[in-house]
Amino acid sequence: MTTSNTETLLTEIGHDRRLLVEAAGLVVSCRSVSASNIQRRVRVGFVKAARLLDLLEQCGIVAPHEGAPGRRLLVTPEGLPAHLEKLGLAAPAPPVSMAPGEPPVTP
Repeated sequence: MTTSNTETLLTEIGHDRRLLVEAAGLVVSCRSVSASNIQRRVRVGFVKAARLLDLLEQCGIVAPHEGAPGRRLLVTPEGLPAHLEKLGLAAPAPPVSMAPGEPPVTP
């Protein structure tokens, strides 16, 4: 994917970035690619779930719809973090606490 294509994709993703990363992790870990699965597990409506599925296809995480068997995964669970990072969608590091009793600090 070229820099221009990546920038266009990131613009299209817009405010759905967090949901897209969550949906990507879900479909790769569950190995179940469907709008209804995303809808139930990410807790979004059907239209949003279908949009996320289309974005997952554009990101190269799932294959295009080919009929009854459904979509294939194109990324392994082990390869997902690197794939998301390459697209500029890397999940932020989880907050860590420096000492007991201190509030979490994001690195």
